[in-house]
Amino acid sequence: METLVTIAMPVYNADKYLKESIDSILNQTFTDFIFLIINDCSTDNTENIILSYKDKRIKYLKNDVNIGVRDSLNRALSLTTTKYLARMDADDISLPNRLEWQIDFMEKNPLIGVCGGLYEIFGNKNHIPNIPMKDEAIKTKLIFINQICHPSIMLRMDILRNNNILYGVPFEFNDSFGPKISELEDFALWHRIKSFTRFENINKLILRYRMEGQNISYNKESLVLQRKKSFFKHILNELQIQPSSANLHYHISFKYFEQSRNTEEIEQFRAHLDKILDKNRTLNIYSQTELKRVVEEKWDQLFFHLPPKGNKYIKEYFRVSKKRKFSQLVYLSKYSVNNFFGRKQS
Repeated sequence: METLVTIAMPVYNADKYLKESIDSILNQTFTDFIFLIINDCSTDNTENIILSYKDKRIKYLKNDVNIGVRDSLNRALSLTTTKYLARMDADDISLPNRLEWQIDFMEKNPLIGVCGGLYEIFGNKNHIPNIPMKDEAIKTKLIFINQICHPSIMLRMDILRNNNILYGVPFEFNDSFGPKISELEDFALWHRIKSFTRFENINKLILRYRMEGQNISYNKESLVLQRKKSFFKHILNELQIQPSSANLHYHISFKYFEQSRNTEEIEQFRAHLDKILDKNRTLNIYSQTELKRVVEEKWDQLFFHLPPKGNKYIKEYFRVSKKRKFSQLVYLSKYSVNNFFGRKQS
């Protein structure tokens, strides 16, 4: 019987959790797979851990030089001959039925090209994110945020083969930081294939995603932000939008709004969101109904970053919104009470 799936796992200095991750794949209820482990020139005990396994399903590769996640994954793609590719990270845990459930789903749903699923974040904090499950919602959310957990996915290799698509953004980053800085390889892949296939997250918990000690330095964070800005400019250019610097910051994350000293940026961001809707109405890239829901959700999220900025920001938001939601008033009331008693105690 033909082997259906290859699991690709790039590894770099991951000896702390690597054995637990490998074991979670080898102990799957679905047992016929190729487990491709790519060691990206680790300098810790990673290689010894991998070589300690004698399981014939493991195919071990070691890069000659450190090339990063993107190019390691592209090396894996070039060696994958199976119908499906599944992803795994070296510090995560796949639950025992993961491959069985995903292969069963993909075999029964030939129009679905990318299958993710529910995942539990653990480590620094524990929770199961609320992610969209169906194609239109997943694709529309991609305008602002990635809603497919990369190490949880299984995809049809024919989509990549038939369209000559690899991991990586469809343009060169205009910097010299190389593969050590986030390449947004998964986010970019979903955008590149969204017109070729359908996405779905199955309603089953299939992965435990480790979030531990992943704080990055300010300097590195600023480099990642620069790449995100280039990437999201590319996404918005698809909608024929040239965003301002402020709108681009808020489009990526509202944490950058904390630096704002200008209430006019609130109205400007609302105009930016309305332009997204207007352009898509003509270009029809995303579901307009779903896009309107996602845009309004983004606008609502902005409000909850305003109370620490002061009343003038809240008043400007309500002026631009032309309405006040009950949930916003409740939050504002609770914030004001907590802030008042906090000041009294200090």
